Amino acid sequence: MVIISKLLKKIKINKDKHIPVESLAEKMIEYISLNFKQDISLDTLAEEFSVSKYYISHIFSNRIRINFRSYLALLRTEYAAGLIRSTNDSITNICLNAGFSSQRTFNRAFKQIYGVTPREYKNNISEFYKN
Repeated sequence: MVIISKLLKKIKINKDKHIPVESLAEKMIEYISLNFKQDISLDTLAEEFSVSKYYISHIFSNRIRINFRSYLALLRTEYAAGLIRSTNDSITNICLNAGFSSQRTFNRAFKQIYGVTPREYKNNISEFYKN
């Protein structure tokens, strides 16, 4: 018993990144909002929160009511729209700064959310400020 108690004192116990289920959705939303410009995936979240990517997908579908890819595209697109409105940066640079891996994906996501391409959006903003 004495030996075991001395051994237990020397053993370092690593605490899990255990997160209560109720706050997991909020923690994921916070993590994504801080890291959406980076390369992020269900696998990234699964590793960060020590749960399966299928469980994360389930949380997005059932609790957040939007799938992960759509949510990420929405964040990135809204950020990009803000850059289009507030900078004179090129559409390509804005696409990359917002975290999109390709111009094609960016154009598709932007048009789905705003109903116009990023270029049309930029031109419309320019016309608005001229008048």
